[in-house]
Amino acid sequence: MMLPADVPIWVALGPVDLRWSFDVLIGVVRDQLGTEPREGLHVFLNRKATRVKILFFDQSGWVLVYKRLDHAVFALPETLDPHAKSVSISQHELGLMLQGRDVGPARRRSPKKDERRLH
Repeated sequence: MMLPADVPIWVALGPVDLRWSFDVLIGVVRDQLGTEPREGLHVFLNRKATRVKILFFDQSGWVLVYKRLDHAVFALPETLDPHAKSVSISQHELGLMLQGRDVGPARRRSPKKDERRLH
C-alpha cells in the first residue's frame, strides 16, 4: 500500500471486535479515539492480537484491510500514558507491526486520557 509520507497512523490500544465493519469502526474512531476518521489510517487489533484491521478513506471511499498472522501476534506500541486510547506510529513502524515484529515505544502519546478499553 503506497501512502503519502505525512499520513497519520493511529493504533487503537484496546481490543475491538473485528466483526465490526466500516460504520462501527468509523464511530469508534470518532467517538472513542477522538480523531477524524477521514484523516489518516486507523489500526485495530482483536483481543488475542492475531488479527488486525486498518481503516482509511482514499478520497473515493472507505477501505478496510484485514490481516491474520499465522504464527505470531501483532505487538502494540508502548506508550507512557496508561490511559491513552491510541498512539501515533510511523509508516516504518506500521510495516514492522504488520510483519508481527515489535515496534518499540511510541513516539507520541494520544491527547485523550480516558479508559484504555474500547468496548
